[in-house]
Amino acid sequence: MSDQDIADRLSKTYDLQYVAKRDASGTWRVLDSWDESLNTIEDSEDIPDNHTAVTLLTEGQYLAVIREATKGGYLQSAAIAEIQALEAKVEELEADKIVLERENESLSEQLLDLDSAQAEREPLLNIQQPAPPSEVSESFLIKQMIISKLAGMGQAENMIGLND
Repeated sequence: MSDQDIADRLSKTYDLQYVAKRDASGTWRVLDSWDESLNTIEDSEDIPDNHTAVTLLTEGQYLAVIREATKGGYLQSAAIAEIQALEAKVEELEADKIVLERENESLSEQLLDLDSAQAEREPLLNIQQPAPPSEVSESFLIKQMIISKLAGMGQAENMIGLND
């Protein structure tokens, strides 16, 4: 991820007008994220250093600005503004959390309802199947044989009646 991507995300996340990043050589790039000319640049494009929305500061220039900001009490004001922005974001996330917790409860209730409905249907699905022949009694086998013979005789009688 380029420094520009990070700067873009920071400016969009906190609605900050100015976003600063330091590179490995100690050069600071300050981006004015509200500059209208940025609308013509694609999100995937890097913003060139000579763009009107970018201000370059050497390490010495940056430190001079920090010294003066510290003397004037501006850093404390900036920290308070950052804390307020973060507190607003926390409130927003907590509201989202409440909505998601309610949705989770609703889905859990639906799941319980489906589980109980399935449990009510299960006895219907578990119809007793006759035991395999090795597990049935001899009298059952005799009765089954008699029923089969009677059914066979009934079919034969019906066939005789069809010839008439």
